[in-house]
Amino acid sequence: MDSWFVTDSVQKWLKAVVNIGNSLIDMSEAHTDIQLSSTYEHFFVIAVGKSLEWGEELSGIDDQKYREFCHYRDRLPEARLVRNMREHDVAYLKGEGRRQSEFVKELDVNDGNMSAVVDGTSTIICDEGYLIGGRLNVQEAVRSASEALQKI
Repeated sequence: MDSWFVTDSVQKWLKAVVNIGNSLIDMSEAHTDIQLSSTYEHFFVIAVGKSLEWGEELSGIDDQKYREFCHYRDRLPEARLVRNMREHDVAYLKGEGRRQSEFVKELDVNDGNMSAVVDGTSTIICDEGYLIGGRLNVQEAVRSASEALQKI
């Protein structure tokens, strides 16, 4: 693939992560309609997934940009899992997901003062951040994508 095209695609999806993520954060602060927020969450996890998919294409094309991408990717270790759970939510809710045993996650939140159980289709907003599926931190993804955009 062409280096310019791959780089442009990575940048496009990183920008989508930043823009949609910031919209989600704003919506949560304004207590926007939960159905609308849920739709934006879906767009967000798709954008994160596409940024990860295109970022891997930098390998062998531009080693410096690939290293910068790896810093971004490594800060979002469960992003692909959350994306897949959201994309295949009907199967997971029926108990038929590929990684069904990981669908429900127990968390300690608010600096360990509270416990929560969150499935891959749910969201929790706590002191640690806006957590989609209890694992994908919107604020961290936005921050990491912004940093990656500066260098890719």
